[in-house]
Amino acid sequence: MIYWEEEKEEATKSFSFVAHKLDNVARTLRDEQDKPQRLTEKFLELETAMQRAIKDFRTPSMYQDALADFGKIMAVVKSLWTHKDFIEFSVSKTSPTASRQLKAAQQQANLENIIYGVHSWFLTKRSLFFIYRNLNNSGKGLPHYENFLVELNKLSVDITSTDHHLVHTAKKHLTTEISLLTQLITAQINVQNLQMKESLVYLYKSKSILDEWKVALQQEAQGTNQQKQPSRFSYQWLHLFYSAVLSKSSLYFLEGMGGIGRFPLTATDSSGEASNPEPRQLVSQLPKSDFNFVQQVDTFSSRTEAFSVSIMIESERLPHHFEGVTYECYPPLYDFEDNKLRGIKSWVAVFTQPKKAVLGHWPNVINIVFENRESLDNGEATQFYDRKVEYTYMVGKVEALMYLVAIYKKKEGEGTFREFGSLCHLLRMGKLYDSIKL
Repeated sequence: MIYWEEEKEEATKSFSFVAHKLDNVARTLRDEQDKPQRLTEKFLELETAMQRAIKDFRTPSMYQDALADFGKIMAVVKSLWTHKDFIEFSVSKTSPTASRQLKAAQQQANLENIIYGVHSWFLTKRSLFFIYRNLNNSGKGLPHYENFLVELNKLSVDITSTDHHLVHTAKKHLTTEISLLTQLITAQINVQNLQMKESLVYLYKSKSILDEWKVALQQEAQGTNQQKQPSRFSYQWLHLFYSAVLSKSSLYFLEGMGGIGRFPLTATDSSGEASNPEPRQLVSQLPKSDFNFVQQVDTFSSRTEAFSVSIMIESERLPHHFEGVTYECYPPLYDFEDNKLRGIKSWVAVFTQPKKAVLGHWPNVINIVFENRESLDNGEATQFYDRKVEYTYMVGKVEALMYLVAIYKKKEGEGTFREFGSLCHLLRMGKLYDSIKL
C-alpha cells in the first residue's frame, strides 16, 4: 500500500528534483573547468528546486525533516557562494590580484568540502527513504526484516564518509535514525523468533537512543517546552515503532514467561524495589492504543464471542533451539525427542484467549495451514467451516512462523472474517507501516 496519493506523488518528484540539482552541483565541482561561473548557475537551480520542494511539503513527513536539515546547511553554503570575493573573482574581466585569487580559491575549497559532505549525507538519506518506502509497500504481506538489516548496515558505513563540521548536526540526526531503526528491526526479528532475552536487550537499546535523541532535538529547538514531544516526523514514527514492538513482546511472552516469573515489562513498588505482579496486570499498564496488541486481541475475542483466539508458532523451523517450556503444545509438553520438539508437538500455543483446552483442534488447524501455505504467506487470511463438528476455523499469518487462529462453535459470517483479517494486518504491524509519510 503506497501512502501518498497523486498530490503527494508530485511532492516526492520535487524532492527527487532537489537531489538531481545537488548531483549537478557535485558534478560541476568535480568535472567543470570553469567552476565559478558554472557553480553560480547550478546553485541558483538548486535553490529554486529547494523552494519548490519546501512549498510542496507542507505537512509533517520524513521528506520534510530532510528538507529542514538540508535547508540549514544550504543557508551557510549560500553565504559562501554569494561571498563578494567569490563573486568578484568569478565575474572579473581582469586578472585578479594574488591575494584576491587566494581568497577566492580558499572559498571554493571550503565550498567543495561542504558540498561533498552534504552530497554524501543526501545520498544516504535518500537510501534510507527506500527502506521506509519498502516497509510502507509491505501491504498485506510480511516484510523481510533480515533484508532491511543488510541495507541498514551498509548505510551505517556510508554515513561515516560525511565529514564536515557544517553537516555535523544533520549527520548526527541521520546516524541516530539509522541506528534506532536497526535496533528496532533487530528487536522485531528476535520477538518473532521468541528470543525474549535478546529482544529485551534491543528494546532497551532502542529506548536509550530514543531518549537521547529527544533531548538533542529539544535542545536544538530553543525556547520550547522540554516536556513537549519533538515535531520531527521520523522521531515520532520510530517512537510508535518502539511501542509496537514492546507491546508485541508483551503479547508473545505473556503466557510463557508468566509460568517462570519473568516478563518483558518491569514495575516497581512504593519502596522503589522491583516487584513481580501478574503478567496481565503489567499488560494493563500499557497505553490504550492501536498498538496495545493484548488489548486488541482480547477485544476481538469478546466482541466476536470466539471459542478461542490463539497464536501458534511452528517452532521446528525456528533458527535456534526452542526452549519455551511453559508454552502449551500438542500433546502437553512432557517429553522431548533429542531435546527438540518435532512434528505436531512443534506447533506451540504462544498465546490463548480465553484459557480453554483448544489443543484438540490443533490437527485441524495445522492441516488448514498446510493446505493454504501460499495464500497465507502472501498475507491472505483463510477460514474453514467443519460441518462434522460445526466449528469455524480462521487462520492468518502474523509473523514469519506465527499464525493467528480464531475458533468459533458455529458458522461465522463475512463480517467476523473481515474483522479477523484486520486484526492479522494489525499484528503484522501493517497499520504502523501504512502510517509512514514520506
